[in-house]
Amino acid sequence: MKIGKITLDCALALEPDAATIECMARLQLAALERGGDLSIENASPALRGLIELCGLSEALRVEVQRQPE
Repeated sequence: MKIGKITLDCALALEPDAATIECMARLQLAALERGGDLSIENASPALRGLIELCGLSEALRVEVQRQPE
């Protein structure tokens, strides 16, 4: 069964941790296995930073905002 686009609104993920990232990665994998796509919206700076720290920015397709040098 093919699914379409899934939007995950992370606005209420105020204190993300490793379990949050694991859940997001599993959702992305499940969506891809079924021909879908997971879109992450409203990720806080803390969540984006944790995703980057885990090396999953590309896999979860979350744009990490960098500060100018």
